[in-house]
Formats: sequence, structure tokens, C-alpha cells
Amino acid sequence: MAASPRDPLAPLASAALRFRDTLLAQRTDAYNLGERMKELSCLYDVFRLTDHDEIPLDKMLEQVADRLPAGMRYPDICVAAIESGDKVYGTPGTGETLTVPFAGLRGDIARIRITYTQPLPAGSGEPFLHEEHQLIEAITRRLGGVIERREALGQVADKQARLSAILDTSPVAIELVDMQTLE
Repeated sequence: MAASPRDPLAPLASAALRFRDTLLAQRTDAYNLGERMKELSCLYDVFRLTDHDEIPLDKMLEQVADRLPAGMRYPDICVAAIESGDKVYGTPGTGETLTVPFAGLRGDIARIRITYTQPLPAGSGEPFLHEEHQLIEAITRRLGGVIERREALGQVADKQARLSAILDTSPVAIELVDMQTLE
């Protein structure tokens, strides 16, 4: 069988194509890693913001809403709002929107709304990545837990204040008895 005149270049062409494919895969992986880093950084910042019970709840929700766009794929055209009752924290917008509900104050339904205010670049696919959905769902779980914890702490503080007021204003001695141990 006679060899074709292009045979000596075939291995070189094949190697060049493999190199191109490897380079494209590396660029895709680097882009995806950058996106995951943005999401992780956003999640870390939200956890850091919600760990401080001394920050008033309204201010904390405003700060969380302000932090959310930076965790999205196109932060420059993204706004975020947290709706709880009749209050809106952050910046509401119109356009492609991701809405995730969670348990807000007094068990009311609250929502995080992430909105792209301008058209997305051509060929960008779905407006919100699966990982972005997961990020916002994780943040709603965190916010729901923080709100529940703060409400429980408020109830405990109210009960302690009532008990202190009763004991401080009582003209006679009061002895507290633990109903379980009778001590």
C-alpha cells in the first residue's frame, strides 16, 4: 500500500487538535472555577454577616441583599432583593428573575429575588446556573434559621424581662420551684 503524501503531517495535526481541545477544556475549567469561587465567597460573606446577632435584623437583611449580586454570573447587570412581609431589602428589579421563598419573620413567607436588569449576552444559555440556584437555596436556609433563632432569643429575653419585673416589684418574697425536681 502506498503512503499518502499527507501521512507525515497526520500525527502533527492530531497533536495540534488534542492541544487545542486541552486548551479549550482548561479555559472552561478555569471559568467554572472562577464562578464557583464567586459563589463560595458570597456564601462565606453571608454566613459572616448572619453570625453577628448585634446587627439589627433589618440592617443584616439589607447587607445580605447587597452582597448577593456579586455571587452571580453577571454581577454588573444583576440586582437582589429580600422581601419579608411589607418590607423590601436591597434593590428590586425587572427582567429575568430567580425567586426562592423561605420562612421569614413570624413564619411569614419571605423571598430572595435575583434579577438580571438587562438582556444576557448571546449564547449564555439559561439565565441562572444550577449552582446559582443551589447558592440562593443555601442562603435562604441560612436566613430562615437566623430569623428563627433571633425570634426564639427575643422570646426568651421577653420572658426573662417579665419574670424580672415580677420579682422586682413583688412586695413579698417569692420562691421559685422547678416543677420537675420540686426544688
